[in-house]
Formats: sequence, C-alpha cells, structure tokens
Amino acid sequence: MDWQKIIRFDEMITSRLIQIIYLLGAGLISLVGLVFLFRTFLLGLAIIIFGNLVWRINCELIILLFKIKDNLAEIKNNLDTNSPQESDSGTIN
Repeated sequence: MDWQKIIRFDEMITSRLIQIIYLLGAGLISLVGLVFLFRTFLLGLAIIIFGNLVWRINCELIILLFKIKDNLAEIKNNLDTNSPQESDSGTIN
C-alpha cells in the first residue's frame, strides 16, 4: 500500500472498506432475521433473504462506481502515454 497515493486520493481504499462493511452488515441483517424468525417465521425469512439481497446489491453498486473510476483512470493514462506530443512550435511530432 503506497501511502502517498492514498493521501493524494490517487488510490481509493473505499472498495476494500465496502467489502468489510458488507460482511458486517450481512451478519447483522442475518442476526435480525433470526430474531424475527422465532417471532414471525415469514417476516424473519424475508429479512434474511431479501435484506441480504438488497444489502449485497447496494454494496456491489458502490464498488461498481469505484471500478468505473479505476477503468476511466486507466483509459486516461493509456491515452496520455500513447498520444502524440506537441512541440513548442505547435506541430505534432
């Protein structure tokens, strides 16, 4: 992990954090679902299934945004390194 890139926001740590937050959230949703499972079976089952599904989709969408950002940065870097350079006289080399 390069701390300079993190400090300058060239490298994002959020996608790694989202994975940890996902696991904590899925565990909490499942725990709440289990509590409700003993009170109202169908509600508990719905919380476990649909709660975790919705939570997973939300976390994947957040990670998707960061992957799009990474891909766009890679495209920009490829274009910057492969584009012809202009000289001081304004002509392309």
